[in-house]
Amino acid sequence: MKNGVIYLSVESSEINKSGYIEFQFGKLKTTMYITQTGEVDQMLEIDPSSLPMFDNQAGETSPLVTVTSSGTWTAKIYNDLNSFMFGSGGLDLTGDNLDTFVINAIGDNTGVEPRYAFVHVVLDENPHISAVVIISQNGLGGIQLSPDTDAVVFDANGGYVTVPEDYTFTVNVEDDEEWDFAIYGTHKTYFTAEKSADGTQVSMKANGINPETIELSAELRVYLKSNPAIYQEVQITQLVHSLSIEPATVGNVLSTGGSSDEITVTSSAPWVAKISVQGNDAYFNGQPGLISIPGDSGESFRVTFPELTTGGVVPEVLVTITIPGTNLKKPLQLNKMP
Repeated sequence: MKNGVIYLSVESSEINKSGYIEFQFGKLKTTMYITQTGEVDQMLEIDPSSLPMFDNQAGETSPLVTVTSSGTWTAKIYNDLNSFMFGSGGLDLTGDNLDTFVINAIGDNTGVEPRYAFVHVVLDENPHISAVVIISQNGLGGIQLSPDTDAVVFDANGGYVTVPEDYTFTVNVEDDEEWDFAIYGTHKTYFTAEKSADGTQVSMKANGINPETIELSAELRVYLKSNPAIYQEVQITQLVHSLSIEPATVGNVLSTGGSSDEITVTSSAPWVAKISVQGNDAYFNGQPGLISIPGDSGESFRVTFPELTTGGVVPEVLVTITIPGTNLKKPLQLNKMP
């Protein structure tokens, strides 16, 4: 103590320290307590400091990001198109030392170029201490189709299910690169694509009626000539015709010398019914010799049997209903009761 002033000197410490000084003058006594706060470095670190690029399709989630800090922190995502958000939802997040977060891609990048956003993480006790994580999402890889659709559908006859404009695509490429197209898939021969004269569009069509008993499918791929691995693909589908009869079976229901029950055909296109007979002849709608008839959906017919003679053979009649130009058919066996 000098001239009533106490001088204290301290050394730095990484831990908190405390003590006291006791003063006594005669019978007077007092105590002064001293506290030293240990050195605490204000800090904030992010691991990993960068994230891999998201695919151009929505739904992907980033690796886990861990924040190491000397205190609580606040994070915010900055992106113009709201294409990303925290895994917990929203664009804002708070946390403490060693807390973690992930980023979700919530929108498709339908542009040619990649797009970017960033996460800004700030230490609450000192906003000057912060870290940034860049978020990126791949574009369509140098080629883009407009309208932006990944599938087209043709009806069973080869016509457009929607407006014709939906089957012509404008091809957008970077730096005026050259492009080409190809059709792939099991049923590729049932479809045709054509590039426009000015080289800016590609159009698609079905070659005609679907002759199969299943839907036809293929893929149109539009790609860069300089790098065929960069492409856009459109799924192609052609619907199948439908054919059904009611009742579905008509066996052993005919009386001697009579006709069958009425048989109704429901179809997606005009149909033809033909009779093949073992034994005595049979014909349609009470008209002898009529063994083939056309019809439209909802129309009906009957099969007429001739009279049986003594000792005659019970005929078995097979009626086959088909849609011309397709492999669709419905066989129907009718047996006359003796």
